[in-house]
Amino acid sequence: MIDTIKLAIPISKTQHAKLHKLLVENDGWQWIKINTSTGEMQFFRAKGLAETDQNSYHREIKFDVDLSYRPDDTYLTFEFSIPKFWIGHNVHLVYDWMKPLEHFKQLLQKQLHCRFVEVGQWKVRRVDFCYAWKLPTQDYAKQVLNSLKGLKFPYKQPIIYPDTILFVGDTYSLKFYLKLPEFIKHDMKAMVKARYNYEWINWIEERASGVLRYEATMRRKWLKRNKIDTVNDLKKQQIQLNWNNKFRELNEHIKGDDEESKLACVLMITNYHIYKKGAVDKDGRILFDENNQSPLLPDKLYEAPPMKYVAANGKEYLHNGGGFVVKKIKLSYKILNSFLDKYIGKNRTMDNADETFLKLKQAYSRNVAGRLMGVWKIVESYGVAEAIETFGKSAFYRDRKAIYDAGCNFATPLMISEFDVAKLQKFALELNSPYVVNSQDDERDSTNLLNLISAFES
Repeated sequence: MIDTIKLAIPISKTQHAKLHKLLVENDGWQWIKINTSTGEMQFFRAKGLAETDQNSYHREIKFDVDLSYRPDDTYLTFEFSIPKFWIGHNVHLVYDWMKPLEHFKQLLQKQLHCRFVEVGQWKVRRVDFCYAWKLPTQDYAKQVLNSLKGLKFPYKQPIIYPDTILFVGDTYSLKFYLKLPEFIKHDMKAMVKARYNYEWINWIEERASGVLRYEATMRRKWLKRNKIDTVNDLKKQQIQLNWNNKFRELNEHIKGDDEESKLACVLMITNYHIYKKGAVDKDGRILFDENNQSPLLPDKLYEAPPMKYVAANGKEYLHNGGGFVVKKIKLSYKILNSFLDKYIGKNRTMDNADETFLKLKQAYSRNVAGRLMGVWKIVESYGVAEAIETFGKSAFYRDRKAIYDAGCNFATPLMISEFDVAKLQKFALELNSPYVVNSQDDERDSTNLLNLISAFES
């Protein structure tokens, strides 16, 4: 799920000279025009676009061309919202974002009479991964957002507005916000000014009601650090290991953030399956899966009996049993899940009592874990207001932080209100949620996109 993206298209010396000739004549000229059968978005030159960040709510397709030509290092840069280009708005998510980019390339080639390299080779300078939940009402969405305002994110200070929570940084930024106020303030105002079809605008406004949106903006420094250089890199699937309950129960000595010990267990389990279960060919070579370059296959449970590993530095690592399932996931899911885990806590969905108590015992003494479990149960059964009245405000917030620090969470958002908590009992901030704003891509056809044609179309 990608919204705003900044792309740098490699261009030849001839293409660079041609584009600059157009811009010298009139750099405000709409020299790229989207066909009326696919809707229209205005192109706008933003000088220095390659090195600057634009706001994420603009409707224009912003572009720029490098001033001077450098062999193999000259680009035509674009920044735009894929959903707004493809379906006219970004209230809904676009899952198959490669199709819009391929179509965008065709339009560019047709309008500019240039032939560009394949989309997969375009450079990625910025990308906004996004997700959105649709709550029953706007008031519920507001309550969920408010419940997040007291949480902390590692090494980032929040900037809190009535309808938005921001965590800003040079390498990446996070944002949680209500879609309806943002749509009314920006997109709706632009649509009305351009005299778009009011029936279409009202439909989008209705869809935006109750939507809580989550965005992660990854900038050039982060992309470089994580070896994401081109669109092809964005398409790569990632490997994720999901540890089973048996592993967590038998390996209480391994804390949630102890990646070193987990890696040692991965090595031990992998070694067991390679050499003890015949995961080699007749010549003794390890069998690798063609796609993920791992001897372990996706969606299969890999366990190993208790064993010990001694590293070169003499440090011992213990694996007491259990294992993991290998999952292949999209990069966008991995990034969004990673930040969501840091913000809300591991296993942030409806943690059951047994699993919660196990995590608390791993993190604290039995007495402390028992007290925190009591707080957790009061919140789950009677809500936050009752917990505050029972334990006192300062004690409750202290214990709530300790529960979060142990990687636990509550089944329902922490809401102090008159709303019926039971109505949101099944809601949790998770990806692949039944509350997602749309579970499949909207069709891109003339029925909706023709409503977006502005009054400026000739």
